[in-house]
Amino acid sequence: MKRSIIKSIMSVIPAIKKYVFIYTFFAVFLQAAETVKIYFIKAEDGESIILIDQYNNNYLIDSGSWPGVYEVYKYITDLEITNIKRMFLTHPHADHIGGVFMLVSAFDIKNIHDNNAVISDDGFDSFYSAYRKKIRNNRNYRPVYSPETFSNGNFSLSVLHPERDNFSGNWNQDSLCLLLKFGSFRALFTADINFESEKKLLQNSNIKNIQLLKVAHHGGNDTTSSEFLEYTRPQAAVICVSKNDWRGFPHLLVLERLKKIKAEVYTTMSSSILIQAAPDGNFIVREASYPAGCPKP
Repeated sequence: MKRSIIKSIMSVIPAIKKYVFIYTFFAVFLQAAETVKIYFIKAEDGESIILIDQYNNNYLIDSGSWPGVYEVYKYITDLEITNIKRMFLTHPHADHIGGVFMLVSAFDIKNIHDNNAVISDDGFDSFYSAYRKKIRNNRNYRPVYSPETFSNGNFSLSVLHPERDNFSGNWNQDSLCLLLKFGSFRALFTADINFESEKKLLQNSNIKNIQLLKVAHHGGNDTTSSEFLEYTRPQAAVICVSKNDWRGFPHLLVLERLKKIKAEVYTTMSSSILIQAAPDGNFIVREASYPAGCPKP
């Protein structure tokens, strides 16, 4: 009897050692000082992404929609963020910049950037008039274009698209695209670009074999081509999309193309997503819901 008990205990020791090793690895990784954190916020019908560099400087890509901005605000507050070094507003569609007025009022935002795309008042007179007055006339505002880069140690954010004098007039096509580099780790943020924008990006060798791709246009089928995916070969892909997206995104064909290159796919349908990356190129992915379980930097 005793022998059988001992034998049973001995049989599970390798498994216990394995899980202790895994737990220890993640615990050490998460406590490492030299990491960058990327939070893809679950924001209904909108998109907003927080970046925190190795020195705890905060960056924001898009503000989410007006209906979803409270979720963005609460998430940022829960992370105990009070100031943002740079906010990038990728293009003028309301699901990306609709929450900007609340966030500018709530947080100390040192620099505000967009691509200075032409906006009209048609149909949204009060919103875009206010955007010109309160954002583009803000003393902290400055448009950015390719190839500008913002660096901080071995962390950098580069504008890959669009170029200053190369606009199509299509807001999605002209979206700001940003490449995050942290040592050997690279993440590409593609906003709502389409196939035409992708063709231009294919000329950039810095986006070959990246670790992370923010899938463009919420997983719509007007972007994320097979050619683009074969070139970038992301190990992981995140789709910012709500559970009941009115357009039916993400499109099945996009998911199939991502599956073909064996990318691990994550969405913000049910939870915010945290990517934590080390300068050697390794990274981990976790759900990071608000408020329970929202990891603090």
